[in-house]
Amino acid sequence: MDDQTAIHPGHRPKKESARRKQKEAELDAEFEAFWAAYPRHKDKAAARKAYGKAKAATSAEEILAGAHRYAEERAGEEEKYTKHAATWLNHRCCEDPVTPKPRPKPTGKTAGEMIYGHDIYRGRQ
Repeated sequence: MDDQTAIHPGHRPKKESARRKQKEAELDAEFEAFWAAYPRHKDKAAARKAYGKAKAATSAEEILAGAHRYAEERAGEEEKYTKHAATWLNHRCCEDPVTPKPRPKPTGKTAGEMIYGHDIYRGRQ
């Protein structure tokens, strides 16, 4: 035990504080990368808190990859149906399997019918 610790039993050396600050800075950078990739930007403070909890169970790479998958899945969809980031993180959705988009149902129309309103090759309307 050094003299400083003997005088102040609760005193922590500055190295621990520097390490903690470095980890916080890394966590902040990882969160910002996640936030940039995530498709809906609502309630950043709640998302940051949820990100810290999620990092305890999942790697930053897995979270970021999941955010990219979810953004791709939600592309072209209404934002109001996209989960808030905090909800997505709290439910560990980054671990969900990729869900393929459903194919559009065939209309039974030919290309000519879809473009011109009638089949130009058959002459019908």
